[in-house]
Amino acid sequence: MPRTPLKDRPLAFIDTETTGLDPRLQEVIEVAVILEKPDGTLEEWCTKVRPTRLETAEPYALKVNGYEAHPELWATAPTFPEVVSELARRLDDTILVGHNVGFDLDFLQEGLIRAGSKVRLAHRKLDTYTLAYEHLAPEGLESLSLDAVCSFLGISNEGHHTALVDARRCRAVWHTLCRRQS
Repeated sequence: MPRTPLKDRPLAFIDTETTGLDPRLQEVIEVAVILEKPDGTLEEWCTKVRPTRLETAEPYALKVNGYEAHPELWATAPTFPEVVSELARRLDDTILVGHNVGFDLDFLQEGLIRAGSKVRLAHRKLDTYTLAYEHLAPEGLESLSLDAVCSFLGISNEGHHTALVDARRCRAVWHTLCRRQS
């Protein structure tokens, strides 16, 4: 099947919440995708993902992403294998955009492998972390965390460390940095 030309591909702003920092040991517990189509329309999708390996979770991660305080929100959530087809459909033929996007992609790809999926995520990706380093560090930005970048740019950090809010913040950073350059 022929691929869509780059200029006609949607941007897929992604974010994950995980049970730690190592995709071989920990897992995704929330994932969000915001599709921004070339005509400017947006499509948001987010789901909690029920963890299946909490014994390897890092307590700090569970505190930061809200699992520790509200595990009941994940009790009836689908497992990662149950969201694979929806995730793959939403990311197909897109350009992935994230803040430190390699982190999210490593976790998603490891989850796909564990689920027995043949889906491989695209290598077309853009990273707002790199853009922040290039364009904001010379202006005095001292940390490249999404929270710090948002604060520096005047973007709200309210609700941070939830996948959908962080995907929205990543999109706002992307558009802010793109406007600054034009």
